[in-house]
Amino acid sequence: MLSWENMESELVESVPELRDRYQRTKEWWGGEAIPQHVLGGDLLAKHIAYLVDTERLSELQSSLLFLERLSSHFDNRLQEVASLSVLSYLEDEPRALATLTPLFGAATLRLVQERVRGNER
Repeated sequence: MLSWENMESELVESVPELRDRYQRTKEWWGGEAIPQHVLGGDLLAKHIAYLVDTERLSELQSSLLFLERLSSHFDNRLQEVASLSVLSYLEDEPRALATLTPLFGAATLRLVQERVRGNER
């Protein structure tokens, strides 16, 4: 079950296509645990944006399911990873966000809407 403490292993298990990038990041961190916001922003968000940019939408399912797990988790810290690390990165990629919005699950859409409302203030 996904938790703050095991997000690193859950991400690699849930999105196996990130394994190579994960290994490079792990080496860069010198074997230390990779911070959750780095996992969300540097690994998951960039991977999602890459798949959209290269029009490999059929490969998005595992990444978007993991994002939805983060977005719907009872631990607010994991919701913050989804919002502050993944969605904020995707906001800077307008084409990606426009493409992805119809594919997001309910919890992820809720976070997108909260971010839009927050940015309007």
